[in-house]
Amino acid sequence: MNKRFSTLLAAALVAGSMSVSAELVEIGSAAGGNSSAGADDATFVPGKYYYLQATEGGVTAGAAEYLAYLKGQVTTDSLAVVDDATLTTAEATDRALWKVVEVKNPATGALSHWTFENKYTGTLLAEGSVNAFKWIDGVPADGSDVAATELTSLQGLDLAKGEYYEFREVVTLLEKSEYKPTNNAILYGYEILSGKKVSRSLQLVKFDKNDEVVGAWDNATTVAADKAFTGYVAATDANQAVVTIVNAGKKLTFNAGTKFVFDDAYSTMASNDALKIQPIVPDFEVTVDEDNFAGLINPKKFTSFKFTGLESTGTNVLATNEFEYVQLTVKAYETKTGNTVAGTGTPSTTIDVLRAKAKDAQGRALYLRVDTAKFEGGDYFKLKLDTLTKDGNDIVAAPKAVMQSYAFGIAYDYAADSVSIYPKFTLAKAADPASWSDSATVVITTNTAAGKVVAIHQFSTAKELTIVDNNEVSAKAKYTFGDITPGGGVASFEDGASYYIQRANKAANVANGKFYANSFYGDAQYMDSAYYLPATQWTVKEVATGTYTIKNRETGNTLTSVAAAGAILYTAEEGTVALAGGDTVKFIAAPALADNKYLGYLNLKEEDYRNNAYSISFTDYNDITTYVNTEDSVLKASNEGVYFKLSPVPAIEKGFGADTLVRSAYYISDREGKKFITYNDAKTGYKLSETAEPVKFLFRNVGAETYSLIDSVVTLADSKELIIDIKSGAVRPVKVGSAVANNAFDILVEPAPEYVLDAKGHYNIENLRGDMLAADANGFGMFRKEGELKSVYEPTDFALYIDTAKIDPIEPSYFILSGAKAGEGSELEGNFLRVMSDSAKVEGYKAANGMIRLAFVPAKRFATSDSLLVNYQKETFTKEDSVGYKGKQAGIEQFQFKFQYTNVEGEYLAENANGYLASYNDVLCLATSKDQAQAIHLTATEAPTASESVEVSEVTIIAGEGNVTIANAAGKKVVISNILGQVVANTILTSDNAVIAAPQGVVVVAVEGEEAVKAIIK
Repeated sequence: MNKRFSTLLAAALVAGSMSVSAELVEIGSAAGGNSSAGADDATFVPGKYYYLQATEGGVTAGAAEYLAYLKGQVTTDSLAVVDDATLTTAEATDRALWKVVEVKNPATGALSHWTFENKYTGTLLAEGSVNAFKWIDGVPADGSDVAATELTSLQGLDLAKGEYYEFREVVTLLEKSEYKPTNNAILYGYEILSGKKVSRSLQLVKFDKNDEVVGAWDNATTVAADKAFTGYVAATDANQAVVTIVNAGKKLTFNAGTKFVFDDAYSTMASNDALKIQPIVPDFEVTVDEDNFAGLINPKKFTSFKFTGLESTGTNVLATNEFEYVQLTVKAYETKTGNTVAGTGTPSTTIDVLRAKAKDAQGRALYLRVDTAKFEGGDYFKLKLDTLTKDGNDIVAAPKAVMQSYAFGIAYDYAADSVSIYPKFTLAKAADPASWSDSATVVITTNTAAGKVVAIHQFSTAKELTIVDNNEVSAKAKYTFGDITPGGGVASFEDGASYYIQRANKAANVANGKFYANSFYGDAQYMDSAYYLPATQWTVKEVATGTYTIKNRETGNTLTSVAAAGAILYTAEEGTVALAGGDTVKFIAAPALADNKYLGYLNLKEEDYRNNAYSISFTDYNDITTYVNTEDSVLKASNEGVYFKLSPVPAIEKGFGADTLVRSAYYISDREGKKFITYNDAKTGYKLSETAEPVKFLFRNVGAETYSLIDSVVTLADSKELIIDIKSGAVRPVKVGSAVANNAFDILVEPAPEYVLDAKGHYNIENLRGDMLAADANGFGMFRKEGELKSVYEPTDFALYIDTAKIDPIEPSYFILSGAKAGEGSELEGNFLRVMSDSAKVEGYKAANGMIRLAFVPAKRFATSDSLLVNYQKETFTKEDSVGYKGKQAGIEQFQFKFQYTNVEGEYLAENANGYLASYNDVLCLATSKDQAQAIHLTATEAPTASESVEVSEVTIIAGEGNVTIANAAGKKVVISNILGQVVANTILTSDNAVIAAPQGVVVVAVEGEEAVKAIIK
């Protein structure tokens, strides 16, 4: 037999119409011992598979049968105990079946130990090298049930110490648990485990001769210093103290991997004594009737199969034809053993038949039936294909046949991996020479798989298909479901992939070509497919070999006619798949474009909604576009658009549907972000409001680039969607799904950043009076006009350079420099505008209103560094001279500024990490409130040209590279200072051509008897 298919068959018997609470292979009685173990009449046969009924080991007693179950592949830490009702698939059943093998001492022949081999994995129950267990002392006593016995082991232990293993329920910490009391405190088991991730399983636990867990934590411990532990903790139950005292302020850590063994199990509070097991005989015969077989081969699926595996020399109609297992409603007939099959006019009944895909010459359907003819050499009836006919509207047997001869059943022998096909009735003539066609003389006997079956019988000259007694046929001589034809194969899918499911029935249907989908509420519907609609996509996941769940990507609902726990699906003609509900469909893989966790909903990146504004419009079939606009704060339809801002609702819904999709809801506000769209008081329309609760909108795709705007309330039944009423001009809410038009909106985008994204360049920074920002004689920022204060302020004083300080797609920040000099790459030097918060306590560094002042200070940024060096004219530098170095306290943000848009075109606010630029009596200072900020203009200007020669009467000052030359001033005192007023040179000139070192940037040169002037040093 095809092993893979037989496994699928076993799973399908459950995945069809069988109750999910019914196990695949039922629990029988306890295995009975037999002194001649291995004899045919022995109930308990070592080497055969058994369920192991479990008690103790933390198992709660009750009506259910609890069985030892292997969760993983080999190790005992994956051993568990499960309710037999959960064994509804072949894999689950096999994981609970164990081959019990007795191992004898080769020297004495006496029983040494037992091993247990799992049917699913084929591996021994083991932990490390331990795989031999004491279970029963010898071969079970003749005729008595095998008793439930502790499963223990002495393998690999120091017997002199009295050590032994027992299976117990073990609770394992999967994350560390810390305890640090403020006062001396007792620590209980439940305090360690409460709220922590743990696993529970049956594991081998080592005990000593005093029945104590070997190496367990000492529960009498007093913790006087911080301590960590990994190992075993043993206690009566979780309410017992496991630490006598933990001293105040001391931390006790139980690491991940710590194992807890309680006498009363943590999970059930049942006795956690050594696990006891008792072998239970499985009932391997699974009867396949029309109900549970429908999940495997359903006539509405147009699937078919052949029975193969047995050779015959004669005609074998089973092997040469493809069949469907079909229920037919036929004219009622007698079913009581011993009665005749006389026709009756009573209501119709249903029977199970095997219908061949082949038809006769007239195109009529053919069915397997027991013939009236027999083979020579015994009471062996022949089988044939025959038609059925009609009696009015009733289906009746063909002439000279009786309806009972068409009825067949199927049984699956799980242990032998084989199929029995059996007639539901056997027939005999009541009297001779009565005719077979005279149903009044044909006597029936009901039959089961234990009685007569279809098989190959060896006659004297040939092997023929016939009806024989079941006891004449070995398990291996029964039939198998053989090669599945292309019209009836087992469907396979990519695990975790998404598909469109398109109707492809042969019969004409208006829904053919449409796709299975779910509505927003999860209702089943048919619709056209599109990559952007997750409601038309279905995620297929393999939950067991060949068994799949099929769930809608958006709603998570299971596909109609597919069991929620999973099902096996079968192919029909032309690559289609047959569903149990009757539809034939095509599974079309969703394109890579649809492999997107945000599919189906608008999900904006932060830089999108922060840097853009959005209009909402609807275009009808006449290509007329109508916009959502406002009038007196009420939303109205308009032929003119208005742009709104979107801002995300903080809570993002993740992991909905079958494919962990993500959808975000958004608030919609005016462009200023002050008023938000809310419902009106009657909830019949929308308005803009600063105080009412804003609507949380989902933008759900209804087209590739169109959206419906849905209120994302928790209860979908209460949810509304926004529509435009073209006739009334109203923008109003309606129940989701009730709108048939005017609800598919285009979302148009216009750049609307909150901050200037590219401000690099030369500017005059002006206040609203037209005064420009510059440095005064001490370097402090002031707003002044050109020519003010005896011509000290010249055009070069106001030409400021703005350069990027921090690249950011939403809120970039900038340096503002006076006397800037750019070098290679990003090297930059000059006088950087700085918030003087570090000097706030120094007199003169606050404005008259108490706000911190800003000043232009000399600094330098190297091309390879993100830090600034201040006082860079020094010959040596230290980290104290810099800001922005890693590991140093914050400081560089004092030099960084953002330019924020306002509602007035061309006006900006300059924002710093600690506030906004403001002015008080034209003194530049920092306000903490946006309302106090100084609105500014940024007016582009030319880069200033460095002053190389400044004449003061007959005195001439020439700016050089790193120096200043003063001519015609011999004998006069000269003071050179930077713009902060810091003196860098103070001397009496001894020459009319004196060269004095000076820092790069703007310096003030004061010659005795002359007016002070500024010079820019390169």
